[in-house]
Order: sequence, then structure tokens, then C-alpha cells
Amino acid sequence: MMIIMMTLKLLLLLLFLPVFFSLPLAAATLEKKQKKIHDFETTYLQSTAGTGVGSLLMDESAILNPASISFFNLSSVYLQRTTTDFKDDKSTDQGHVNRPAEDSRTYAAIAADSKSTVKGAFSYQKQREWQNERKRFSLSVASPFGKFSSLGMLTRRTTDITTDDGRNTTKDSYTQFTIGALHATQYGLTIGAIAIDPLGKKIADRRVIVGGQYLIANVLSLMADVGSDYQENLSDNILYRGAFQINVFSDLYLRAGLFRDKGLMEKGSGAGISWVSPKLMVAVALKNTTFLYDQNLERSTSIYYPKAMKEVALSVSLRF
Repeated sequence: MMIIMMTLKLLLLLLFLPVFFSLPLAAATLEKKQKKIHDFETTYLQSTAGTGVGSLLMDESAILNPASISFFNLSSVYLQRTTTDFKDDKSTDQGHVNRPAEDSRTYAAIAADSKSTVKGAFSYQKQREWQNERKRFSLSVASPFGKFSSLGMLTRRTTDITTDDGRNTTKDSYTQFTIGALHATQYGLTIGAIAIDPLGKKIADRRVIVGGQYLIANVLSLMADVGSDYQENLSDNILYRGAFQINVFSDLYLRAGLFRDKGLMEKGSGAGISWVSPKLMVAVALKNTTFLYDQNLERSTSIYYPKAMKEVALSVSLRF
């Protein structure tokens, strides 16, 4: 009963804070929701289709749930390279062509330290996606909150250079933060929650997500996330995703997942494999995304959007 009450308190605190911060910002909900540049994901998150809010993850604490790093006692350096292919609708007559993978790349580095009382991680990401570019720095900190719980906060500074027609560009710099909480039980179940961008700097980013992971016999992990933009109609903006991870051998893990995001009008899948040793981890991942926006959107706005995206990533993580 104590475990249940502690979990409820953490979730209530997390859900209340973004509502409090964003009350004056309700008028901003008219901002366009399509993302021109997708948030960076590690190979783990790509292989689980983004699922992982309730998982115990170290490197990902720099980009997803900052509270998760509290359950580790080591340091790490993480490097990743991602190439992206965008697919066009061959039936259109607008003359657009597929953008090759070598023109759409992401490079990322994450440094994390969890050996002190206050644990944290730093990340740098450089992305080129379609005709748009991004540079982002993020810093996360976390601290235990009771014996089996933790709270964390993530701050990120982003500079985007975007275009609608390939000629005229717009530069935009902004700062956002994420609040995170995580609770681990003694029964293989972990529960987490995050509030992304509660101040509503970018309406497409703002949402609360709750997730969980259940470990079965130290071999199979089942994961699920669900979330939405809490200031809009929940059913029209709901995000849900699920994944599994299986330990094939003592040091080899396979993962796969599915997701659907009604708010961003996307769906897709991911899969990946990782080799893990005490000091080194190597992983590869593949993620496919299909965009579900109205096909009449281009005709009404004269803006072109690709129809699908495929990401392939390779990462290396050193732990000490």
C-alpha cells in the first residue's frame, strides 16, 4: 500500500505542475502541430518506437525521463550517428524527389554521471532533416525521492533553421524544460511520468506521458507509454506506444516496438539489437515513420511534406 501511495503522489505532483505553469498560455493552442524536425532518439528509443518513459535508462535521461539516471552508480559516454531517408508520394505531380540519406544525418553525444548524490547528463545533438537543421544542448539532473523513487528536471536549448519552400529560411532559438518522475517496485515493475515543455514554448512538444515497464524472469521486458497534450482534446492528441525487449543471450538484447501519435499525425515501428558488456555497449536500430496528415494540406498551404521517413542508427556507449 505504501508503494502505491508513493507512486500516486509522484504522478499527481507531476501532472499538477505543468497545468499550473501553463494556465496563461491557453491561447497559444492554435500553433501548427506538424514537426519540421523530429526530436532525437537514441538507438534504444528508436528500436522501441520511442517507448521508455517508465524504463530504467541512463543515457536516455539526457533526452527523455531525467529521473531515470538516479538508479545507476556509474558514468558513461555515448556517441550515435543516424541516417534518414524520406519517401515521397510517387502519385504527386509536384516534382519533389526523395532526399538521400547522406543529406539527412544526425550526430549526437551524451555524457552522464551517476556516482554522486545529484546525478545528471549532458547531450549535444546536430541534426539535418529534410531541408531543416537543428542544434540542441540539453542538461538533466536528478535526485532520489525516497528509497525507490526519483525526481528529475531536464533543460534544453535549441536552435532551428527551417524552411517551407527550400529557399526562404527561418532561424528560431528557444529554451524548454521537462519534469520527470520514476518509481521502481520490488516486483519487476517500474512506473514513470514526464511533463514535456509545460510552458508551451512549442505547442507540438507540449504533453504529459505516463509509462511503465515490467520485467519477466529477467529475460523479457514489456513496455508501454501513453500521453497527450493536456490543454487540448485528449482523444484528438493521444500518443500510445508499446515495445518489448528480450535477452537472447547473456550479452545480446533484441527490441521491437510500435507507436501511434494522433497529435502529430504519425505512426510507425522500430526494431534493434544491442551487445552489452560491463564497459562497452554497441547497438543498431531501425525506425520507420508514416505521416498521417491530411493529403489536402499541401494544396491548401502550398507547403510540401514528405510521406514517410526511415531512420537507421548506430551507437557506442562506454561505461566506467
